[in-house]
Amino acid sequence: MKNKKLPLIIFDTGTKKNNSITPDFKKQNLLLKGMLMNAGDVKQAAKYAGIKTMAEAFRTLDQLSLRKSFYDSLDNHDITLDYIVEKIKNIVENGDLDSVKLKALQVLLKTLGLDNYSDDERGGRGWEETLIQALKNRQDTPVLEAKAYEVNIPLVPPTEIEKRSKENTLGKELYDK
Repeated sequence: MKNKKLPLIIFDTGTKKNNSITPDFKKQNLLLKGMLMNAGDVKQAAKYAGIKTMAEAFRTLDQLSLRKSFYDSLDNHDITLDYIVEKIKNIVENGDLDSVKLKALQVLLKTLGLDNYSDDERGGRGWEETLIQALKNRQDTPVLEAKAYEVNIPLVPPTEIEKRSKENTLGKELYDK
């Protein structure tokens, strides 16, 4: 896992929307960008990010610093996603209790996003009826002929190319450390 781009791990209360807590990525990214722009001056970076108190700025930096130490710890103990999936698979295949096997399968289903089933999503029908109805609807739909046309792509101004290059460089500086 050395020198890989790893996703941020956010331990933040964030904002509450629909009874779920979402991390405040905007605040954290602005703080990181402010730190780069102001040579590591936390006060100026906090002003740039719109953070009102220094305690909140330092709390945000602490949350971001957990990323590197967390991934280093996983790497030191040879824990990868393959390792985790392998262990769950072993529990499913070799578990003593059916309840343990079922729980391991539920964990896998959650990782795939297949843990929530709702009759509202399918209209109260089984998957066979839904598939048959979809095939019927597909046969009833007329096929439209597409007319050939030419797309003229406008040239990107040199100033915009330079801005994009600077943003890409800044992104690499932020996340490749």
